[in-house]
Amino acid sequence: MTLDSWLHFGHVLGAIVWIGGGFALSLVGSRARTSGDPRTIADFARTLAYIGPRLFIPALLAVLVFGVWMVLISSEWNLSRPGSCWR
Repeated sequence: MTLDSWLHFGHVLGAIVWIGGGFALSLVGSRARTSGDPRTIADFARTLAYIGPRLFIPALLAVLVFGVWMVLISSEWNLSRPGSCWR
């Protein structure tokens, strides 16, 4: 595999983890909220505090870093002037 393929893979994987994890947590959060049990809601809040820095921040950084890296190595894109991304 080429470097471009690896960067694309990392970018897409980061996006899948970021969006998929957020969607799954929104479903769990909705279920916790409708339960009405304060302990369930508190457990969910602790889960968010645990998962956020360990899952969402690395996934967000992966999407950003791999995306910028792909742009920098690409001959199709140019970041030298604002508004002139396409040659």
